[in-house]
Amino acid sequence: MIKLSKQANKLALCCILGAFILIFILGSLDLWGIDFNKKIVDFFKTALLVSLPFLGYWAAIKLVNPKGVSNVNLLSNTKKIRVSCYITKGFIERNNQISFVRFFFDDQVMYMYFSNFIGIYEGPFYIKREIEAESGMFYIDSISTYVNGELTIEVKPKNSLDPFYKLVLKNVTKPDYDLLIENSNKIL
Repeated sequence: MIKLSKQANKLALCCILGAFILIFILGSLDLWGIDFNKKIVDFFKTALLVSLPFLGYWAAIKLVNPKGVSNVNLLSNTKKIRVSCYITKGFIERNNQISFVRFFFDDQVMYMYFSNFIGIYEGPFYIKREIEAESGMFYIDSISTYVNGELTIEVKPKNSLDPFYKLVLKNVTKPDYDLLIENSNKIL
């Protein structure tokens, strides 16, 4: 059984499902005894099969809105920040490749998104104060000093099952650093 992420782009998933249904129907025309032009049907089947990976990528690149936020891109945020090195350890390992991190800021919550080089996002990870964080949320354990555009941030989970993340961020711009420190001070 294929389990689809709750974060996937719904329109793209509907297109993938529609492509599979069309491939099935076009492949079954011969069994049903329906007259058709074989070259045209083969062309459409090939086009649909070739389009599936692109539809899958389209389904995965969408930035998911956190609960209660209508458009995450309207919140104040950092640019994509390069992660030069990361450590993750916990009971549940996600086995993800973290190439970039991006932070979005709301009143008393930070939203953290990871992405890889091809732009597939994972998140949002909710970051709150340690005493306010619920199970499944994270809190900031430490932020290092900003030296030569590098910064280390350690994010720990409220429960012991999720992994903690220690991220070494590189090429952090001064405005992104200021925004990160200003908003993290609200939740420390």
